[in-house]
Amino acid sequence: MRFVGIIKNFLFPRGKAVVRCNGDVPEANLDNVSNRKYSKARFLSSVLAILLLTSITGCGKQDPDAKQPGSSSNSQTNKAVDEPYEFTIFRTTWTDLDADNDLVIQELNRRLNIKIRILSSTYETWKDRYTLLMSSGEVPDISITTGPGTLSFNKWAAQGKYLDITDLYYKYCPNIVKNVPDELIERVKIKGRLYGIPRPTVSDRALIIRADWLDKLNLEMPGDVDELYNVLKAFTQNDPDGNGESDTYGLLGEDTLTAFQDIFEAFGCPLTPDQGTHWYVNDEGRLESVLTHPNVKDAVKYLRKLYKEKLLDQEWMLTKSQAFFEKIRTGKGGCTGTSVTQMLTLEIDMQKNWPSVRFEATNELYGPNGEFQRAYQDGWYMMASISGSAKKPEKLLHLLDYCMSDEGYTLLRYGIEGITYRIMNDEIIVDYQAALQHGVLNGHKLMSMMSPAKHAMPENERTQKYLDMLQVYYEGPFKPSVPEEIPSLNVVTTKQGPDMVRNMVASIICGDGDVDAEWDRLVDLWLKSGGEQLLYEVNEIYERNK
Repeated sequence: MRFVGIIKNFLFPRGKAVVRCNGDVPEANLDNVSNRKYSKARFLSSVLAILLLTSITGCGKQDPDAKQPGSSSNSQTNKAVDEPYEFTIFRTTWTDLDADNDLVIQELNRRLNIKIRILSSTYETWKDRYTLLMSSGEVPDISITTGPGTLSFNKWAAQGKYLDITDLYYKYCPNIVKNVPDELIERVKIKGRLYGIPRPTVSDRALIIRADWLDKLNLEMPGDVDELYNVLKAFTQNDPDGNGESDTYGLLGEDTLTAFQDIFEAFGCPLTPDQGTHWYVNDEGRLESVLTHPNVKDAVKYLRKLYKEKLLDQEWMLTKSQAFFEKIRTGKGGCTGTSVTQMLTLEIDMQKNWPSVRFEATNELYGPNGEFQRAYQDGWYMMASISGSAKKPEKLLHLLDYCMSDEGYTLLRYGIEGITYRIMNDEIIVDYQAALQHGVLNGHKLMSMMSPAKHAMPENERTQKYLDMLQVYYEGPFKPSVPEEIPSLNVVTTKQGPDMVRNMVASIICGDGDVDAEWDRLVDLWLKSGGEQLLYEVNEIYERNK
């Protein structure tokens, strides 16, 4: 149970002590302090140099072969020592990071004497771009990927494109070792060797609801799917925004189905069926596809009902992530599934135009007969791997470890004291406008490279309530470990098409046919087009790595 204990400590740290660099000197003034020290040192050095030159001149003719300051090999050595180590980091969705002007990256560079260069791509294209980099030999110094069993990670590790850090990990990563359970490290090893460090994390997803709309319509927060249906109906039909028009939906969704996760949980299904390769453990201890879960069809039938009665956004299946959040932001719907962090961020943004906007969240929605199955947790998300050809792997590991330290976490989470936050009575007070400007309102994007398993949500009077609510996630259940690539996965995915399952599920939800019959056809098609082989192979891997 060390895994649970460690992550709970991250969520509920003892005390409110704040780590400051260099004693009590605020971080925002460190450069000024350093400059003053440097100016004084430079003055003393100048005096000594004059005295030394006078001494040499007075003692006679200088040896022409003597090595002079600034022209000796020593100066080259000092330059090499002082030169920042420049390297690249690749991760998806960092396309807007400007390493040369980013406040946090520049401070990180200064503290660690490094120079970070960002490589990135959009979420939709990152796998293709990263595969191109790897196949062309341009391996990033640090790669943030989905780790073993995905893409061609295992093959690239075997080819030496990723550094085997098994023996370096405990030497150079004391903060990570202290805060990442050994069980998690063992889960991501390939044949007993470690090729990357997983970033520990647990979901903060919940069902979010416009509480101001509930108040206006004299409704209570729903506790089960029947109560949710009544709320969604009122949000759709009773003009909750008061503009006199019928222009709101009860439930919003996006094409990935993840916004409906709480509904699938309420019917006892721990995964959303947007992919046939979402595995659950059956009663016999074997892995099965979520498509064959005994309760999945009941959740689909519920969604069909919402869609037919137009309580669910009629274009949800065409809505991508950016448009999905824009619909929430512009008040097109009153309920959806997303992270609590995102909910609080949206609330702050929306209150600029509608001061009365207020959300509430729940992560326990029950089914019609009291069913409930909490969604599987990964325990980690994305892995940091070092290039096998990196010039200074110890510097890269030190960076990752620094991000896990108290000092490094404070920088990534809040930015720089005096600029994006201040400290009052041992508590951090965030300057929201400055934090938003410098990209640290919910923590800097580098937190997704390596950081403690904390929820970096905006802080207000409700933050602790939600942290308490989310505590249960740290106890699982966790997804079954499949740390090897499934041999037939790429072939089957190519044959089926990457969106076959998702598109068919959307068609069933929005269609008119018999749900049971259509779902059985989906399962049959998935099995016959490669699913049976995938099940055989994934269970071999699962048994081998238990």
